[in-house]
Amino acid sequence: MLVSDGLENFMDGIVIGTTFMIDPALGVATSIAIFLHEVPMELGDFAVLTNSGFTARKALLLNFGSALLNVGGVLLAFVAASFTDSFTALATPLAAGAFLYLASAGLIAKLRSDEFQANKAGLFAMVLLGLFLMYLIMFLE
Repeated sequence: MLVSDGLENFMDGIVIGTTFMIDPALGVATSIAIFLHEVPMELGDFAVLTNSGFTARKALLLNFGSALLNVGGVLLAFVAASFTDSFTALATPLAAGAFLYLASAGLIAKLRSDEFQANKAGLFAMVLLGLFLMYLIMFLE
């Protein structure tokens, strides 16, 4: 769990660093979005660690160590950008994909549950509607 959390934090750092290089306002918005996503995740990790036998102090230290990888991702983004002008062009799709994953991972698991499988046609229609709305928003920006 800590390894995957650390990797996610590292990728979050790359996304934050990249968006700050594109536009500082976008970087702030991205940082806020990631922070709001991470708070419940880290609280859940803390609960899992303490229920697995770790002391509260050790669980906090492990969570903090994992969170520090975020800073490493930001630093890597800035260092990589200093070596190539195309880094932000390459990392921007990575950032978009990361956010799509974050937004959809939990939802897809929920949609596969028995509760939602009873109305597959309605579910499919709503997914298509969501895709259409994203497409529409893209043109209105």
